[in-house]
Amino acid sequence: MTCSNEVATCHEVADFELGAYVRCLAFSRDEKTLAAAAGDGTVGFWDVNGWKEKPSWRAGTEPLFSLVFGQSAGSLIAASKDGTATFWQLAQPPKGVAYPKETD
Repeated sequence: MTCSNEVATCHEVADFELGAYVRCLAFSRDEKTLAAAAGDGTVGFWDVNGWKEKPSWRAGTEPLFSLVFGQSAGSLIAASKDGTATFWQLAQPPKGVAYPKETD
């Protein structure tokens, strides 16, 4: 896909086949990785150099609404519809630590 207008030109660089619609995107701080949060709780990763897909991780079953990389490219936090935030150290296998929202 290619699109163009007076402001920018865009080109399709990756196919987000995550099993659900993509809710948000985030680049790592070193700009080498793109993460995509999906409506089924999946986080997909792509190596920006050549747009090679990396293994996807599961944050849960609720839709994800936000992604943010930590100060280094080594961590990622995903926030879901149910108020849970999942924190990952990216150098390790996916064993996300979920921090559920507090209830009264």
